[in-house]
Amino acid sequence: MRALIPVGGEAARLRPHTLLHPRALLPVAGKPVLAHIVERLVEDGIQDIVFVVGPGAEQIERFVQHHYRIQARFVTQKEPLGLGHAVFVARSLLPADEPFVIVLGDTIYDADLKPLFEGDYTSIGIKEVEDPSHFGVAVINERGFITRLVEKPQEPVSRLALVGIYFIQNPGLLFTCLGEVIEQNILVNNQYQLTDALQRMIEKGEPITAFNVEGWYDCDRPSNLLRTNQILLQALDWHPSDLVEESAIVPPVFIHPEARVIRSVVGPNVSIGAGTVVERCIIQHSIVGQKAHLQQAVVEYSLIGDQVKLRGRLQRLNLGDFSEWVG
Repeated sequence: MRALIPVGGEAARLRPHTLLHPRALLPVAGKPVLAHIVERLVEDGIQDIVFVVGPGAEQIERFVQHHYRIQARFVTQKEPLGLGHAVFVARSLLPADEPFVIVLGDTIYDADLKPLFEGDYTSIGIKEVEDPSHFGVAVINERGFITRLVEKPQEPVSRLALVGIYFIQNPGLLFTCLGEVIEQNILVNNQYQLTDALQRMIEKGEPITAFNVEGWYDCDRPSNLLRTNQILLQALDWHPSDLVEESAIVPPVFIHPEARVIRSVVGPNVSIGAGTVVERCIIQHSIVGQKAHLQQAVVEYSLIGDQVKLRGRLQRLNLGDFSEWVG
């Protein structure tokens, strides 16, 4: 079984943090988003993963090759033309007659995919949401097959959102349909959508089922990144190192063993990266990157990048790498 992880795209909603790093390498609950995805796929027995990369490709390749003993292959999406285009440019690395699974590079999930690999049908992960207008959605018949897929519907046709996991049983037909979408220049917000190709597969007679994914943690914007951090921290068994001095720690938290915390209150729902120093601070519901230095600050619901220098009584921040703020 192979997997495809698209990790390109501009990730404008996560700026300034994605100006220097791909969004897949942003930290959440103690490790990059991509690490959560790859490790889950490896648990499901997948050792062959194709990464579709864009800006920051070298960082993605270096991270994967340093941390994982898998067959990792990389293909570049030269323009951010959407998920459908990302899958299409990887077609030469994915045999048309062998099933594979697609997991989006900003989608952390908690689900067992192994039963899918033994199934007979293409299948798409779904979850019921309150507001489906931000997602692709699926309409399902009484037999459990998808009859219609709609990308970001303005009028509600379904509340079953596509969570970003796709098991493709018939890759040859998918690549054919993607080619048609691109050749006919069918664009949604200037991007070629995977949803449109999957809909064409249905229209050509391909049976596609859906499977529920309750553990779906989106990392596509700051608020979602913080929410995902909060949820995943609850499963960590973290213990303080000797570098946590005269401080109150309110679980759940992750403080890297190489980070120093001095006379501070940290938590709940805080992740602090390697080499960071926190002095006389109160930090809650936040993610702090690596090699940052925070002094006499009150911070909550904030994203603090790598090598940030912060001093002063503030509340909510979204500071990218190498920023300096004195309040």
